[in-house]
Amino acid sequence: MRFKDTIKLAKQALKLAKKNPMLYTEEEVHYMRISLRAAKESLKRKREMKRKGFSNEFSKTSNSDSRSGENNGVRSEGKQP
Repeated sequence: MRFKDTIKLAKQALKLAKKNPMLYTEEEVHYMRISLRAAKESLKRKREMKRKGFSNEFSKTSNSDSRSGENNGVRSEGKQP
């Protein structure tokens, strides 16, 4: 089942349970709340990954210095023939 469908059904069931408390047990209501929360978090994670594309937040090149061509004393200066 899609995340949006799960969220929609859980919300409807929780509203119905609030109107008529005899319809569901406490365990069922608790399970619906947990599933609603999990579906929302999963949908949020899915959207973030989709929006990110190919970029990776844990990439080792993201912290590199963009001025790598600058003479900072590390490179030796060779003489051209």
